Amino acid sequence: MVYVVLSIAVLAGLFFYLLKQSKEPTGIVGVYMMRLWNRVYLPMVDWSLTYIPRTGNKRILDVGVGNGRSTQRLAAVFPDSEIYGIDVSQKAIEQAKKLYEGSMIAFEVKDVIKTSYPSAYFELICVYQNHFHWSDLEKGLNELNRILASEGIIVIACEISKVKYYLPDFIAVEKFQAYLNTLGLKLIDIEQNSGWIFYKIEHANNDVYV
Repeated sequence: MVYVVLSIAVLAGLFFYLLKQSKEPTGIVGVYMMRLWNRVYLPMVDWSLTYIPRTGNKRILDVGVGNGRSTQRLAAVFPDSEIYGIDVSQKAIEQAKKLYEGSMIAFEVKDVIKTSYPSAYFELICVYQNHFHWSDLEKGLNELNRILASEGIIVIACEISKVKYYLPDFIAVEKFQAYLNTLGLKLIDIEQNSGWIFYKIEHANNDVYV
């Protein structure tokens, strides 16, 4: 009985440790976990890029960059854009800067709920596989709304399973759309396959649909 209890305690401790690492990677474990995540979500990034307009993106923000591989994809598709990448993890930004040493990509340790960027600064904001880990989803979306240019778009892509687990109230698209509307945002497109979901969002006061 004692062995069973100890085993459960160890497994629970390991689960919560890995969960914390998924939110904010640290140390060597964080480095390896980011590499592991790349195998899962980079194909999703490539898939999502097929739904993003190729023009008008002067400045691009990649939110929650991990070790910077998603930012690499954005830089390849938008070589003439100014690209910024942020993450709450010091280790993540350290790895991203090391990967792109000497590049023009600006990587910074920042929390999405308070980025300090000027208002209406980015034409494209990308969020890959992390909005469900933000400390405050409402504050994060309000901040993205603030720094989004008037005709800009926010794209969010993630595994459907993550939405079901972390944000079950928003499995129904209608509920997510209604929630965005309360924040002054509008869901203008949604794509999904068997494993991934992609949202395209703009300011609610825009009249142009894509």
